[in-house]
Amino acid sequence: MRRSEGRILTSHTGSVFVPPGNDHAPSAVTWEHGEVKQAVRAIVDKQVEVGLDVINDGDIQVGLSLVESFHRVFDGVEKRPDDAERRSPRGLPDEDMEIFAEYYERHPWVPPQVDLGVYVCTGPLAARAPDLLDRAVTTFREVAEGKKMTDLFMCFISPGWLQEFIWNDHYASEEHFVFALAEAVKPYYRAIVDAGLVLQIDAPDIVDNWSWSRWSDVGAYRKKVEMRLEAISNAITGLPEERVRLHFCWGSWAGRHSVALPLEKVLDLVYRVPAQCYSIEAAKPNHTHEWRAFQEFPLPDGKIVMPGVIDHTTAVLEHPQVVADRMAAYAKVVGKENVIAGTDCGMRIDSRVEWAKLERMVQGAELASKELFG
Repeated sequence: MRRSEGRILTSHTGSVFVPPGNDHAPSAVTWEHGEVKQAVRAIVDKQVEVGLDVINDGDIQVGLSLVESFHRVFDGVEKRPDDAERRSPRGLPDEDMEIFAEYYERHPWVPPQVDLGVYVCTGPLAARAPDLLDRAVTTFREVAEGKKMTDLFMCFISPGWLQEFIWNDHYASEEHFVFALAEAVKPYYRAIVDAGLVLQIDAPDIVDNWSWSRWSDVGAYRKKVEMRLEAISNAITGLPEERVRLHFCWGSWAGRHSVALPLEKVLDLVYRVPAQCYSIEAAKPNHTHEWRAFQEFPLPDGKIVMPGVIDHTTAVLEHPQVVADRMAAYAKVVGKENVIAGTDCGMRIDSRVEWAKLERMVQGAELASKELFG
């Protein structure tokens, strides 16, 4: 990955809408290849038009359909009809939903959706289709050929985040299950890197699981996080560190997020993952201060941080100076060359609003570049 030398580079965390005028409901499971390529082209062209430096395919080829197809991606996983007793391995509803129960009754955060069923691990895990990414990578690279950008990236889910969606009926313990998942994702991780792309590992569970599973003992939670981060490290063994970035956040849903684990409680553990770049949530009102964690736990030499400088949960457009100020806060702590502008998480509001926000991010990065580099 290139550093921000001479100016602040820009990227995002993966999931973006197809630009206005090309609005489809993206799903790689149902789309014909021609439609997918058309949507990827629209997304790539729009990212280049906006001025983003490190771009992707919008995560529409693999990411948005992954939760509908775990049984197609891994041997040892079955998809079963929805079961009221097994809605999610994550545990209880987020504690926030009880604290603000009346609010959530008026404003349900989960929209009505088609029953996706339940996923269960019933046997040894393994990558079912090692060539799963071939067409996605080929399509992306063909569409991006000759475009003006700094780098290309593609997302794939972390072992610990996978565990949040798949019930374990086979492995003797949670730890055995998570490390088996790490082995199962290895071929997919390597396929992305071997294609010359930056691999982004999506691992919201690192901090998000705190409120969903009602933890209260930080020490015990750190042990769980340590185990999951070790699984990620195992999954990227042998991959060049400079081609890997790790993304984690406190959940992309537009809730109150009143019970969030402070970043400094796990940041030292995150540094152990051999990824060059760490992508974190840093724009939402309850996480704008997270740059202070890097004062207590300095960014190791050679690393890059990609703080979210636009909030993915609100339709309010950030002023470019606000974006620049957020970048400056991180630059003063970790060094301006070690900062890339990013988004908190995948965008969730509206296509037109989303692209306007990304334009504001680029404008803010330009302001920050003038202020920081002269």
